[in-house]
Amino acid sequence: MVRFPIFAVVVAALIWFSTVPIFAQDQDVVSCQIVWKNRSLSLENPLLKQNGVILAPLRELMAYTGGELTYSRRDDTYTLVLKTKPQTMVIYPHSPNYTLNQVPRKFQTASTPVDGILYVPLAGFLTALGYEVRVMPDRIFVGAPEVAPKANTVTLTLDTALGALSVSDAVQKNGVWYGNLDSFFKTFNLPVLGLPVPIEKTLVSAGFWVKALGPKRFQVCSVIRLIGTGLSRSGLVGVQGWIPFKEVTSESLQNGKTRRFTLPYTHVLHSEVVDYGAGVLTQASLSAISPTASVLEVKSNGDTPLSELLSTGPRRGEICHYSVLTSLKETAQKNGYKISLKSKGPLSYRVYFFENPNRMVIDLPNMVTRLPNVLTPQNSAAPYRRIRTSQFQFQPAWTRVVIDMDDVATFGVSRKFDELSLIFAKESTPNRSLAKAKPKPKPKPLPLEGKLIVIDPGHGGDDPGAIGANGTYEKDYTLDISKRLERSLTEAGAHVMMCRLGDQNPSLEARTDMANVNHADVLLSVHINSFFTPFSSGSETYYYKYKDEPLAHLVHQEMVAALHLPDKGMKRARLYVLRNSTMPSVLVEPLFITNKQELLLLEQPYVRQKIADAVFQGTIKFFKK
Repeated sequence: MVRFPIFAVVVAALIWFSTVPIFAQDQDVVSCQIVWKNRSLSLENPLLKQNGVILAPLRELMAYTGGELTYSRRDDTYTLVLKTKPQTMVIYPHSPNYTLNQVPRKFQTASTPVDGILYVPLAGFLTALGYEVRVMPDRIFVGAPEVAPKANTVTLTLDTALGALSVSDAVQKNGVWYGNLDSFFKTFNLPVLGLPVPIEKTLVSAGFWVKALGPKRFQVCSVIRLIGTGLSRSGLVGVQGWIPFKEVTSESLQNGKTRRFTLPYTHVLHSEVVDYGAGVLTQASLSAISPTASVLEVKSNGDTPLSELLSTGPRRGEICHYSVLTSLKETAQKNGYKISLKSKGPLSYRVYFFENPNRMVIDLPNMVTRLPNVLTPQNSAAPYRRIRTSQFQFQPAWTRVVIDMDDVATFGVSRKFDELSLIFAKESTPNRSLAKAKPKPKPKPLPLEGKLIVIDPGHGGDDPGAIGANGTYEKDYTLDISKRLERSLTEAGAHVMMCRLGDQNPSLEARTDMANVNHADVLLSVHINSFFTPFSSGSETYYYKYKDEPLAHLVHQEMVAALHLPDKGMKRARLYVLRNSTMPSVLVEPLFITNKQELLLLEQPYVRQKIADAVFQGTIKFFKK
């Protein structure tokens, strides 16, 4: 009984002493600082050296490269998928072999697990992902190369509408040509275009400017758009080019008959004038006022005003003629009450009456509103509680007026060229010319009565969003789900505004403006998730502001329970519609269009209804709390 424990201890000691020299021989701890893009990294686990090659812990490197890392016990492989680049790397422990986008490759030495942590060759791993790595005796520098390889530069000759253009010192990356902006502008004897830091960051994030290729390298197609700004010849004044539209400034000239728009950071090589004839638009002209700015002037006959410059995409815009709703007047009459809506320009309308709760809805197409969002009655005899006005749609312009009533009313409508009159008759003096309706008992309040909710169906128009394996577009599914959600919210008493009703693409700014200007109670943004590989699965919900989190929690809870898909959780992200909206907002990603199984679900109408119901129930619970 005594000899067995002694034997076991001796065997364990022999095993331990036999393994220590092996690790000491093959892997040495390295005291070396990593400088990552000009800042020092702090790793929890030490760097190791094996066969003269420095190894680093893979999972800690992932914190800086981004993406997802998964381990397959069955195949004993680590799969790394980057979100910023369409790259997939499969690493095999105990082997120098790996694959990058299914292409077999080799590191200088094997990837090695140490105490349950996978170590990979630091330089080989980062270089394969496109980083520049310089190994010094006491430091390792990680960053992007400052200058593109000279051996890969060529001169491109482009046949364009502006004639033959020469792009020297061009380099190709991932099938896209990038030219040197400085040399390109010198071709036309123009000063080099200087860009402020915010615009520079936008270009980098949009992929038009790749800093790794050297200073001032732009996609050649984008450079052509930059100088190829032009006018459309339709009933609208359309501008296409590299124009940050929110930087546009405008002023009125000649008593409002001419508007001048300054387009900064845009150069027009040739002035252009378009005559529109005798319509409301008469002429538009586009010309350069400096190498870094252009000016657009639009003339009208003065009958109707110009709306603001509206963005329909990141580099396109339109200026339109719309009527403007300018005033609302109330008049108490002997036999009733009159509300008059006055516009500058022609007025057309559609009137609807809804019950539970009682409200009259007046839609005014091709109309821009200048009225306050909420108006209360100025007379105690008024048959309504309040009037709400909103810019229901931006492109084309569409104004909605909602009159919240106490009871079902007897009313009549009359219209002139620029005025709409609603006449509410007293029940004691019925008028045969007026539409009649019997008053009903006041119903119980609905759960969302009086709430204003904005729904943002993601993408649309020239932005299809993610594309499924069957060629279907995210934008179509988000609109269908949003319309289902709109019906449920409206039946619950909410006043719902849709950022788009069809295949349009309002700018992100226009979407948040609709919610902010109309003082919405919540903003619900509907998207469908996607990833570079078909394996990602599950439901995600995004929020940003502190006030978003309770709404996101309730909506996400309902969505996971309804769909029974993997719970990818709630995530805080600086998404535009979340950080630029003033009310509680949430962006849902119920499933992945790039996952074949989830795409089959998405194609089923009952699943899209489940998604809409989940968002609806989460919203109901939010307002109850």
